Amino acid sequence: CKAKCSIPNTPLNARRTLQQRQQRSYLLQGETVSYSCDDGYSIVGNQMRVCQEDTSLSGASPQCKDINECSSSPCQNDATCEDNINSYSCNCKPGFTGDQCQTNINECSSSPCQNDATCVDNSNSYSCNCKAGFKGRLCEEDIDECASNPCLNNATCTDRENKYTCNCTTAFTGQHCELDVDECFSNTHGCDKNGVCFNSH
Repeated sequence: CKAKCSIPNTPLNARRTLQQRQQRSYLLQGETVSYSCDDGYSIVGNQMRVCQEDTSLSGASPQCKDINECSSSPCQNDATCEDNINSYSCNCKPGFTGDQCQTNINECSSSPCQNDATCVDNSNSYSCNCKAGFKGRLCEEDIDECASNPCLNNATCTDRENKYTCNCTTAFTGQHCELDVDECFSNTHGCDKNGVCFNSH
């Protein structure tokens, strides 16, 4: 008479397969029970147990342990990996997106820089390289080149993009209105033809 072994319970998150000559509520000596784990789990212990002569099953009852899908470090750019059942999720740092946080968010895509400035995309930020004549975080401020009072002799300064122009009074000329106009030389003095012209401001 062959030994009879009780059929063991199925471990949590596992599937059990009985190898019997015919279906019954017990195993006979030499018959086996094998185990496989659900997706996302790996088996720890004996995958197969055999009914022995002493009515015990060989080996120890196995367990199905959750597979840590984060062990391979799938998340990129210093993201935090969260292990789930048969899956994982990545918690991205600001400035990154994607299933594995592999994509850098282009903060320049909204064209934040003004006045034809160049936008430089950084990690979770951007910077603007201003054209000459502009300043500010977004290059939104026109630099007032007239602020240094470059025009002389009561001339009027007109601020332009990265430059200025001086509007001289009639008695002066030059880029900064620094040169006195010689009315005697230019014959714009208005003196009598028999008079002597003396240039003055």
